[in-house]
Amino acid sequence: MTYKHTIGAVALGLTLLLTGCSGDGSSSAQDFNDADVTFAQDMIPHHQQAVEMTELASTRADSQQVKDLAAEIEGAQDPEIETMTGWLQDWGQDVPQDMGDMDVSMPGMMSSSEMADLADLSGPAFDSSFLSMMIEHHTGAIEMAKTEQTDGENADAIALAEQIETSQAKEVTIMKKLLASQAVAADPLQFADVLQMGDPFVLNVHVPFEGSIDGTEAFVRFDRLAERAEQLPGDRSTTVAVYCKSGRMSRIAASTLAELGYQDVIELDGGMDAWRDAGLPITQNR
Repeated sequence: MTYKHTIGAVALGLTLLLTGCSGDGSSSAQDFNDADVTFAQDMIPHHQQAVEMTELASTRADSQQVKDLAAEIEGAQDPEIETMTGWLQDWGQDVPQDMGDMDVSMPGMMSSSEMADLADLSGPAFDSSFLSMMIEHHTGAIEMAKTEQTDGENADAIALAEQIETSQAKEVTIMKKLLASQAVAADPLQFADVLQMGDPFVLNVHVPFEGSIDGTEAFVRFDRLAERAEQLPGDRSTTVAVYCKSGRMSRIAASTLAELGYQDVIELDGGMDAWRDAGLPITQNR
């Protein structure tokens, strides 16, 4: 089953759930407690930020898979926002009105600077950042949904929390596979953006040594990565920006890094040759 089919099935189940919550005898007619109110008031802006991220993907993403996934996420979360808004209105509770109501301390929420950095990216660099950020965002939503299932009282709110946990856990699995299945190939300017805007581990895998890019943190030959893993970041979620002279060795290295469990690998397409052709500096310092 493809990821589109998987998410489509989840979306169908969600549609049926939300339809069941919209008529007479819905959530508004049932008991609710403070946990239910907090769940809805927090999840609305949390979803709004996710939708904002997916809207960026429609014009900035390079991968059609990322674009399709973003559209599926938006299609699932917009109706959930409407449903939770209706609950709060029925319960006589305040409804978050705009993006300014977002609390960045909520699990998985991105800061305004992180969102601005994402908006400045495009192409493969955007894909990598989008997937990494959305995985973190979904993980936070799952945590919030679990809290509602434990502390909430309203049956419809608890059912939606269960649905959010199930659907977003599946999407996290899909996004991790997209990150691990292939490195994102970035042209020199995109690669430079990653170095400037992110905090990647910069890795030169070319052998023999023929220069390096400023900021390089390690030199490990492309065919020795597995046996020299101690020179790589211990945190497999760290962004690894890998390059060589022409791109051949870095492509092999990127595949090895994915096999080692690194989820966010960005490869310099064309290597230092393309970097130099773009007018960017190469240093001879190791």
